Amino acid sequence: MVLARSIRAAGVDAANAFSIAAEIEDHIRRTPTRTISAGRLRTLTSSLLKKRFGQPYAERYLLWRRVKKRKKPVVILIGGATGVGKSTLSAELASLLEIPYVTSTDIIREMLRTMFSPSLLPHIHTSSYEAGKVLRHTAGDPFIEGFLQQAAVVCVGVGAIVRRAVEENTSIIINGVHIVPGLVDVESKGALVARFVLALDDEREHKGRFLARQRHTSRAAERYLKNFSAIRRIQDFIVKRAAEYNFPVIDSRYFDETVDAALNYVTETITKALSEGKRCEERSS
Repeated sequence: MVLARSIRAAGVDAANAFSIAAEIEDHIRRTPTRTISAGRLRTLTSSLLKKRFGQPYAERYLLWRRVKKRKKPVVILIGGATGVGKSTLSAELASLLEIPYVTSTDIIREMLRTMFSPSLLPHIHTSSYEAGKVLRHTAGDPFIEGFLQQAAVVCVGVGAIVRRAVEENTSIIINGVHIVPGLVDVESKGALVARFVLALDDEREHKGRFLARQRHTSRAAERYLKNFSAIRRIQDFIVKRAAEYNFPVIDSRYFDETVDAALNYVTETITKALSEGKRCEERSS
């Protein structure tokens, strides 16, 4: 239901979003024409949100309606270790926020592999958790150094995709282990940018994700479980960098709670960016 999705974007949980949407649909059916204008629908929805949950929810709903009309795209960057649920969350956020494009840094890396040979950039021709194995010299943790070298190259591609999104005013979500705080250098002047890290503290749950994914995709769990120690070390590193560079870290153990936390953070970030932009416009006028 489209209306329920737009209500969810305000931070309302799924059950209440569908309840409000059903109430509005019932109201429309009881009108003589059984129709409603877009403006009236927004007013009615925001009024119900304010009545049930308070003014902030109504404002968030209206915010996302306004964002759709602006000439700045929404760009959401989601980092996190392999297997924590970045792709699943990205798909859900894209549906709720009506963002048309989702891509991953794995796809960017695959494109780079066609451009650079293994002899030139060997570390991009491995998985993120095995990149350290191809390093000739290392002064520190080879898993982390190899991962960082791979991420640095991939982040160049991330920047290029964001610039293209700005040029075309197209909103996009980019997720991947290579979205490392301190490496992602994205200009926010031409876009409304929100970035955060997804993490999964529970090791048993993390292992279980690989086994569950194996049942629905062609990716066998054995390879990930064999390198699980390296994957966890990379997660620890990313979370530490997140603290250093002021990236929020969202726990991904419970999906509904994760979606709510991500929605709230993205909405707050976009609200702040719009407010700052409005103040700048007022000062310059």
